[in-house]
Amino acid sequence: MSDASGRLALLRATVVIVARGGLRALTYRAVAAEAGVSTAWCGTTSVRATS
Repeated sequence: MSDASGRLALLRATVVIVARGGLRALTYRAVAAEAGVSTAWCGTTSVRATS
């Protein structure tokens, strides 16, 4: 998965989770599970995306 497509998958997963359960449901683990990636990949991408 490329960085761009990975970020898009994480963004889509974030929208789904917030729509389903609100901001309290938004966790790295929930986003990773929804996007189908490991939590390690999820954390690494968010760090790279903000730097």
